[in-house]
Amino acid sequence: MSSSRVRWTRRRIAVSAEYLRVAGLINRPGQVTIIDRDGLEVVACECYWVVRTALDGVIQRARLRSAARGVSTTKCRDGQWTTSQRPMKHPR
Repeated sequence: MSSSRVRWTRRRIAVSAEYLRVAGLINRPGQVTIIDRDGLEVVACECYWVVRTALDGVIQRARLRSAARGVSTTKCRDGQWTTSQRPMKHPR
């Protein structure tokens, strides 16, 4: 979600990010890296849980559709999602 959608200024976003950095929840040398996810979830507002629940549902439905099409999704150690297509059987 962009700052213009929620009507936040760059300054307000920078101050909020600095607060999270000082609290040891994120690292921010140009790209935000979450250091303490559990801690970040504790200080998040209730909208985080609404969005997370909705997103979990989207991901679950996408996995089910992929499985039905013969595509498996796996999560690698680095947290990135990969897909692999099972070979299709050709009708004879």
